[in-house]
Amino acid sequence: MSGVVISPDLFGGGGKLFVGTPIDGKSEYFPTLSSRKLMSNEENADMFSFVYQDEFVSSQLKIPSDTLSKFPAFDIYYIYGFNSEQFVYYLTLQLDTQLTSPDASSEQFFTSKIVRLCVDDPKFYSYVEFPIGCTKDGVEYRLVQDAYLARPGTRLARSLGIQDHEEVLFTVFAQGQKNRAKPPKESALCLFTMKRIKEKIKERIQSCYRGEGKLSLPWLLNKELACINSVSV
Repeated sequence: MSGVVISPDLFGGGGKLFVGTPIDGKSEYFPTLSSRKLMSNEENADMFSFVYQDEFVSSQLKIPSDTLSKFPAFDIYYIYGFNSEQFVYYLTLQLDTQLTSPDASSEQFFTSKIVRLCVDDPKFYSYVEFPIGCTKDGVEYRLVQDAYLARPGTRLARSLGIQDHEEVLFTVFAQGQKNRAKPPKESALCLFTMKRIKEKIKERIQSCYRGEGKLSLPWLLNKELACINSVSV
């Protein structure tokens, strides 16, 4: 489980708590991701209630029952969460439904993704996720283990080609895409500038608006959907 607190005075409005948690197959009881109200008075009845809720939509994201029927072991593990500018981010580890067979006895593969949504989006329409990992000497490191967001020192900033006030995401990945519970000892420390992460996500969203590629949310949509061109020429 991972939580990100947004203070009341950061973006206006009340305080919020974004919570990402594995659900252990109980999608009817627990959302995998939600945003909750933080009230100044802890006795307030609205404390920890959804930031938004009506008859059809609320500030939560659930793993569809169809996904769990096809992949009973599917879950999303939230390794690290943080706030950067007007966005909330999570580094997650989840079953790769593209590489894993629905057969329960088959070998399981996992993938790491960075999740992003807008702080002021109570209906989660801005939700997007993007694969993340690193490669060293031809060896892939895809199992995220831990992370930390910080600003670099002068020398590191210079080597990364950024200013020392810019943010860097320090991550540790284990080798391969198997054995989530007992990852290999071989690991790598990988650095990502937030500037580059935001650029890649922006490129992905823009390419989808141009009708290029797919939405890449098979676990949520229960299938891959092609992007639709919504750009007027």
